[in-house]
Amino acid sequence: MKKYLIARCSSIGQKLDSQIAELKKAHPDHDELITGFRSGVSAKNKAELQRYIDMCEPSDSLVFLRLSRVSRSLRQSLWFFAEAEKKKINIVLVKEQIDLSTTAGRFQAHMLMVCYQVQKEIQLEKDVRHAVHGLEILE
Repeated sequence: MKKYLIARCSSIGQKLDSQIAELKKAHPDHDELITGFRSGVSAKNKAELQRYIDMCEPSDSLVFLRLSRVSRSLRQSLWFFAEAEKKKINIVLVKEQIDLSTTAGRFQAHMLMVCYQVQKEIQLEKDVRHAVHGLEILE
């Protein structure tokens, strides 16, 4: 039963130091630390998440600092959680204090991901409105 700490940022310009420190503080008994840079909305993110699933054995744990470090896509997160559950891999989200090995943890993670998706869509709508409004001003 291995415990992998996963520290991820969306671009190389970001630093992982504080994320790594928080993960190690919360789970000093970890077996391995994995770092990476991948956008949580990119198609390549799914391949990276699949790599985490493939390296795990049943009863292993993948520990992320927060849900947004897994994915920023509802569809991708749901897929990842389902694949982990099929293989009996536990997902832990430190900041949200969510453990997906429990019914309550799975419920919380799913609801939180829906909230993130709505927030993302509202921001995209706002960006489009600002872009359209900006074009109107220029005309």
